[in-house]
Amino acid sequence: MQKILMYWSNICVLKRLEEAALERLKQTLYGRGIELEVRSFGLGHEYAMNEYMRLDDAVPDIIVSTDAEVFEDAGIFGRIENKLKDISGWFTLKDVLPPEVRQGPKLLPFLVIPLVFSYNDPSVFRGGVPSLRNVIENKIPLCFGGINNSGARSVVKVVMDGYGAAEARAFIARSMITGMPVQAFSAVRSGAASLALVPSIYAVRADNRELFMSWPADGAVAVPSYIAVREDAKNARAVLETLLTEEFCSAFAVRGEIFSAISGTEDTRLMRDNNFHFRYPSAKWLAGGAQEEFYTVYDADVRKIVGLV
Repeated sequence: MQKILMYWSNICVLKRLEEAALERLKQTLYGRGIELEVRSFGLGHEYAMNEYMRLDDAVPDIIVSTDAEVFEDAGIFGRIENKLKDISGWFTLKDVLPPEVRQGPKLLPFLVIPLVFSYNDPSVFRGGVPSLRNVIENKIPLCFGGINNSGARSVVKVVMDGYGAAEARAFIARSMITGMPVQAFSAVRSGAASLALVPSIYAVRADNRELFMSWPADGAVAVPSYIAVREDAKNARAVLETLLTEEFCSAFAVRGEIFSAISGTEDTRLMRDNNFHFRYPSAKWLAGGAQEEFYTVYDADVRKIVGLV
């Protein structure tokens, strides 16, 4: 019996879907002589994956994660990158996948969560288009969440990349930042905030009477879920091909209003109507020294504001 270790940190709001699929996967693989161990991270577990991987130098056979710091923090990815396999030929990706999300042959983006506008006052954009640029240039207060995960970090990274560190600090100072993305949506629904940037799965509850939604004109902030495989991992391709079926990936798309990047899987009307227009930090920004500046800004201006450091 061959043992394979997979680290998993994906879509917490669709946890039941994930757990059921992973249990079926384990049973199927066991019948083929593969014993799959899944170690889960994130909400409801002891560690975020990026926290654990700072403590443990071991690289699992397979990584599946929306925790962007695993792949964007040089202190983690710089250590593991040369131990990862080129998996670019394993799956065909949709042509509409945002080019910024294609981070090289060792990372396979299989899902992208859009962060879109949710609001309770149609005049909140002050006569301008519903765009992140409008929010920043007109200093419109924004609520967003996920302080310790990729929800809030992705928003701040996009702002820093597009507008610089000084503008990012000013943006943070006038923002309401919640612990989790769903709390940002709850703030708009309760009236505690007028405008929020939230995962599409929440924003689609808009009724166009008391609650509204808009896809940002300059692109929904993307929160990708990447897959990586250790260079010497045996049978990893068989594991992923068994897992990433059309049914599994399409279920994320339909139930979570999430973009499924694997070719042949479903696209929701929300994605099609907005031309799959996402926004993600540029490859130049991700590869440059700006990342170090981001962590300085994030720790100083976000986490200290809410008393986390």
